[in-house]
Amino acid sequence: MIPVCKGQKGGSPVFLWSGDAGPALRLLFVADLPGNRLTEGRHPVSLTGCNLLSCHLEPGAFPMLGILLVASMAGNIIPLSLFPEGTVYLGGVAVLLVVKQYGVRWGVAAALLSGMHTLALLHHPFFAILFVGEALVVGMILRRGAANLLLADLGYWLFFGLPLFWFFFSVILKVDPEATSRLMAIQGANGAANALIATGLLRLIDARRNVFPGLSLWEHYFNMILVCFLTPTVLVMALNLTAMTDALKPDLAQKLTIECNVVQAKLASLMSKATLAQTELAGVASKEGLRQTRLLQDKTDTFARNCPELADLCVLDPEGNPLARARSSSKTAGEAIRPNFLESLRSSPHPLLSGIQKLGPSSSPIVQLGTPIQRKSGFAGFVLGTIDMSPVTALLQDMSLPAGLSLTLLDDRNQVVSSSNANRRPVEPFFNQKRQTLNLLHYLWNPVEQKLVPLLPWQDLLTRRISVDRSVPWQLAVEVPQAIHQAHLERLYVHSMAIMAVPAGLAILLACVASRRMVQPLRELARVSESLPERLRENQEITWPSGTISEVGTLVENFKSLAVDLKKSYDETHRTRENAEETIDGVKAQRNWEVFRTGRKLQNEMDRRQRIENLMAELETAESKYRFLIENTLVGVFIIHGDSFSYVNPRFAEIFGYSQEELLNGITPVDLVAREDKVFVSGNLRRLSLAEVRNLQYQFQGVRKEGRTINVEVLNGWGMYDGRGAILGTLMDISERKEAEETIKHLAYHDPLTDLPNRPLFRDHVEKALAFANRNGNVVGLMFVDLDNFKTINDTLGHDAGDMLLKEVSKRLLDCVRETDTVSRFGGDEFNILLAPIRHESDAGLVAHKILNSLQWPFKIAGHDLHVSCSIGIVIYPKDGEEVLTLIKNADVALYRAKDLGKNNYQFFAPAMNAGALERMELENGLRSALPHCELRVLYQPQVDLATGRVAGMEALVRWQHPSGDLIPPEVFIPLAEEIGLISDIGFWVMKTACSQAKAWQEAGGRPIRIGINVSAQQFQNDDFLDILNDILKELDFDPRWLDLEITESLVVKDVKQTDARLCDLRDMGVSVAIDDFGVGYSSLSYLKDFPVDLLKVDRSFVSNLPHNESEAKIARHIVEMAHSLNIRVIAEGVERTEQLDFLRSIGCDEVQGYIYSPPLPAESFSVNHMKDRQAPKREKGVLPSPAGLS
Repeated sequence: MIPVCKGQKGGSPVFLWSGDAGPALRLLFVADLPGNRLTEGRHPVSLTGCNLLSCHLEPGAFPMLGILLVASMAGNIIPLSLFPEGTVYLGGVAVLLVVKQYGVRWGVAAALLSGMHTLALLHHPFFAILFVGEALVVGMILRRGAANLLLADLGYWLFFGLPLFWFFFSVILKVDPEATSRLMAIQGANGAANALIATGLLRLIDARRNVFPGLSLWEHYFNMILVCFLTPTVLVMALNLTAMTDALKPDLAQKLTIECNVVQAKLASLMSKATLAQTELAGVASKEGLRQTRLLQDKTDTFARNCPELADLCVLDPEGNPLARARSSSKTAGEAIRPNFLESLRSSPHPLLSGIQKLGPSSSPIVQLGTPIQRKSGFAGFVLGTIDMSPVTALLQDMSLPAGLSLTLLDDRNQVVSSSNANRRPVEPFFNQKRQTLNLLHYLWNPVEQKLVPLLPWQDLLTRRISVDRSVPWQLAVEVPQAIHQAHLERLYVHSMAIMAVPAGLAILLACVASRRMVQPLRELARVSESLPERLRENQEITWPSGTISEVGTLVENFKSLAVDLKKSYDETHRTRENAEETIDGVKAQRNWEVFRTGRKLQNEMDRRQRIENLMAELETAESKYRFLIENTLVGVFIIHGDSFSYVNPRFAEIFGYSQEELLNGITPVDLVAREDKVFVSGNLRRLSLAEVRNLQYQFQGVRKEGRTINVEVLNGWGMYDGRGAILGTLMDISERKEAEETIKHLAYHDPLTDLPNRPLFRDHVEKALAFANRNGNVVGLMFVDLDNFKTINDTLGHDAGDMLLKEVSKRLLDCVRETDTVSRFGGDEFNILLAPIRHESDAGLVAHKILNSLQWPFKIAGHDLHVSCSIGIVIYPKDGEEVLTLIKNADVALYRAKDLGKNNYQFFAPAMNAGALERMELENGLRSALPHCELRVLYQPQVDLATGRVAGMEALVRWQHPSGDLIPPEVFIPLAEEIGLISDIGFWVMKTACSQAKAWQEAGGRPIRIGINVSAQQFQNDDFLDILNDILKELDFDPRWLDLEITESLVVKDVKQTDARLCDLRDMGVSVAIDDFGVGYSSLSYLKDFPVDLLKVDRSFVSNLPHNESEAKIARHIVEMAHSLNIRVIAEGVERTEQLDFLRSIGCDEVQGYIYSPPLPAESFSVNHMKDRQAPKREKGVLPSPAGLS
């Protein structure tokens, strides 16, 4: 038992002394966080050991010795608090057990191990010396023949341990005599208790081993009396100590709660204000880009004035260089930051407090508050300020606390921040031996539960901390004098010991008297029975003892009965010896008779052997018959002994290509097995050898002598051969049957034309790939490849050529994928590819691109160079589906999307494709019936001459009036019409309708005006374009001078020669040509100079931002100048505002078209008057002009 006092951080109990230390002892308690409890582990001890005189251990003894060594150390590191001045240490129990069971040397080792923590944490070897001395002295006493461990340990403490304890504490440590006396009593009681517990454990061990040590009856009585009287005493002390640790008076606890709340509120207010100021300043610094700016300096000065508690306020970059410093700060502000505090700021997203520190011997204690500045790139700097703790110290020291009670703030390193005790100086460690007293109880303030938590001796190392506030990582420690409890407990302990000592002494005296009266006759009985057998054999007279105790008398009577029975046994043995001599004579006579009988038995044996020889001759005849059958059978026969053949028939040797002699000399059965089946065959042979099965039938791949692999079927059994267990079996060559089975299986799962996997095998591969990808998180790609225009080749060159082409395509597809991928053919010209696994979705696109490039090269089929392309639809697992059927369906959708986009391309599946495919199909079907059902409408938008203000022309714009009532714009259905081949029909219909309307206006009295019609690329490039146009003009008798065909820039440069020739033909016909959407295509100025172009239409994208966009204004001006230099008129599209109109007029634009005059309207919305020589009115802002008013 070691007195409990905390002298330093570390959790081990020590004695403390200082100049202001009083004679009383000091108790320490450690607080645990709410909800956490430290539990004491209890482990059962079982001992195996060696002789006390030797430390040579058997291997089985080491585990228990290791457990005891650990227990000796744990018992001292984790003590039990049973006394106010100290705690009970049970490490001595394990040390005494090691001494008793394993010898003195191991006992000394255990004592050194249990005392190591005191040497490391107390910085003196006093208790280590006491523990080692106990092991040495007790071990030597036991070695000299003593059997009572308890008496041996009491002797050590009485004559050695307690005197050494007094010398250490009174002479060396200078502890006052009263405290030393109490500690000596506690230490002696602890030693006796350890010895008593160890004695009890040894008795339990001996009882389980049926081993009873040589203790006298008196020693047994003594141990039992000590146990019976000391146990209640210790329990009473423990119960009273529990009352003492919770003995804070209610009024004192209430006052301490109020004072702790005041301190907490003061610190929270101080830190909240300082943290808020730094956070706002950090925000300003971040917005300023962490640069030295005037605004950052002004804000720093402002926050320094508004928060006087925060001194030396400054903003620093990540290396600690100042970016801004308050003018009230010292020149060295920010330079005293500690490196570890800076590293903490770099990794923390929140403000941090440093530990307490002093910048000089005479300076006030301060803490530094730092707030990191975080940006997207990471840590960008921090705001630093200094907080003077003098006001907090003044607050603590001004509190009206009871005498001897003190409050102390501790930082995260247990250094004093501020204290109401003047002897507690800032920056010093709280657990400072020079500042400790021995008469205080310690508590920690828990602000969450609003209570004081006891500070236990070891918990400052093993538990989390209790902060005084969420924003302040400090602890508030409370020291309370324990003098009010100590005197009462001392009286209680003295009275308890006195009350127990009187009956214990009387019990020991009565036990001594009773043991003498019981032991005396027992000793006499032991003397008489020592030579009892010799005295009985010699028929000597025996004098038996007598006693007053009935049990002793019964024992004597039992010994008398034993002596009578033993005398009878001796007499019986004498008679048996005489009878044995007579028996030996009879045995000799019996032996002579047995010799006579043996002669007759030999004759019978000779007759039996003759019969056996006859049977062997018959067996040889039968064996020759069976050998003939086996040697000439078509099935291989073999016998195996151990690992080699004992017999093989010729057919067996023929199957493997060896001779019989080669197989019987050096070749093992496993040598004839292919490598992949060796383990399987060896296992079957082993099962037969161990009789796990009686017979086995199986197949494997064998290896012939020349190395060729064959398939064989074996029937094995276990039996006897040549008097030994052997494996007997037959073997057939089934290679041809296997090849037939493999061919049938292959045909069932492969395409007969290309030998690629068919639909069932491909689906099986896909399912396995998806399962593997699901387990490993991989990506799988699925591609459907369809040859473009394959039907044409099939119909032209025949099916044989088509089949040859499919074979060649399959070879190229295989060359484009990996060996782990799968290429299959379901039928027709469609191929399916499984890419498993792939890393990214783009990998599937790379494979598709590779396939497209591979098919570009011509195929030589039947003397023809065939060119073929393909369309590819791609789906990705798991993005596009998790089921095989879903992926196949989506791959089909993606494939048809690729075909819709012009073939010879690949498309990844998108969820919109399903809806888009349905919508496109409905739109396509509706567009095919739009012309027959007269659903198309032509609208007209005027083109106004800026010079005269008159309508110079009309642009014909087609719209689709859908049966649903919606007016579908051209950008939706025109591309579809081009794709499905309807654009030419629609274009010529618009051309005929627009010319007819222009003719109607002329016939109604209007002046002739230019009619503009858009021509698509497909329509323009038709071979019969000019013929159809000419037919329309002739049919309507329309003057071609008033027809303006609008084509795009991309059409002009697509085929320069053909375009130039066709434009010249149009000019010869008298038709004018306009370049539509000029500026957004890919035109060339050289082509524009050479082509017969009459008009340029500036795209609305260059007009919408005029005149405010300077760059677009320059572009518009340059287009007009360039066109005029080439004698080409300019029309600006999309003019909607007056300022646009004024700007275009200022730069010389010829005509405009847009909503400023009129939107596209039906022909009936225009009157004939607008064809006359009148100016077109401009549209008021927000109001459309009357179509009739365009006249």
